[in-house]
Amino acid sequence: MPNPTAAMLVIGDEILSGRTRDANMHHLAGALAKAGIDLVEVRVLPDRPDRLVPAIREMAAAHDHLFTSGGIGPTHDDITADCVAEAMGAPIDVRDDARAILQAHYDRSGQELNAARLRMARVPDGAELIDNPISAAPGFSLRNVHVMAGVPTIFEAMVASLLPRLTGGTPLLSQSLRIERGEGDIAGPLAELAAEYQDLSFGSYPFNRDGIYGANVVVRGQRCRPRRRRAGAPVRAVSRCRRLTRPPGLRRPRRRGLRRRPRASGSGRSARGAAAAAGSVRRRPTRTRRRPTSRRAWRRWRPSARSRR
Repeated sequence: MPNPTAAMLVIGDEILSGRTRDANMHHLAGALAKAGIDLVEVRVLPDRPDRLVPAIREMAAAHDHLFTSGGIGPTHDDITADCVAEAMGAPIDVRDDARAILQAHYDRSGQELNAARLRMARVPDGAELIDNPISAAPGFSLRNVHVMAGVPTIFEAMVASLLPRLTGGTPLLSQSLRIERGEGDIAGPLAELAAEYQDLSFGSYPFNRDGIYGANVVVRGQRCRPRRRRAGAPVRAVSRCRRLTRPPGLRRPRRRGLRRRPRASGSGRSARGAAAAAGSVRRRPTRTRRRPTSRRAWRRWRPSARSRR
């Protein structure tokens, strides 16, 4: 059974203008991969209702989950809650439970819950609140749309509160291999692996560090169904990728030790002795046992020592 799919909608003019670097997509992708939910689409849109409302409708209908970040603060340009309510056909107003959360938070801090801050308590009807342990202003889930703040620390806290309520599938596993060879050398073997293990994803990401050219090959997937059914297919796929780390023509180094003796013609001691005399065979050196240091070990090593006492 395939995993649930998800999309993310990053909202904010500051993201598109380059003033703010988005970090929420990276965090959400990692959290969803562990939960078994596949993030397959991400969009970044400005704070404009004519762009947000149709995008929310389209993405919510195409995926099992839609996550939004940004646009639920107290200022005039925070319009995400209104756009989600319009897209999903739900009325929106200040809700008593959200207002109580904000009232308790500002009472503890000694601040006033004014009209601007009260905007953060506007929640569509039928939505379920998402806990915000940092700044108290809650997010909400309306059917399969999950609305969260844009501040990275608050967004991460909301994701941690939301994910236990969602049903995921098989967690996505990945392994990265560093290969110090050009992509042109490994493109052919990688294509063969991708054709054989179609349930796995093979990605090649080149690098150039300190004059060393290579690629990081990342293998991702939940399970593998190769053309020939065998057990442990993902393990074999990674093992075959490891072979690409050795340049072509390079053999695996032999174990340290003496060289193998070549077979001498004939049989018996005479043939081996003749080969040794000719110098073609290297004799194995004889090992001498170390003399023991303690008296008890000496008796074990040389029992005749007892009779000499």
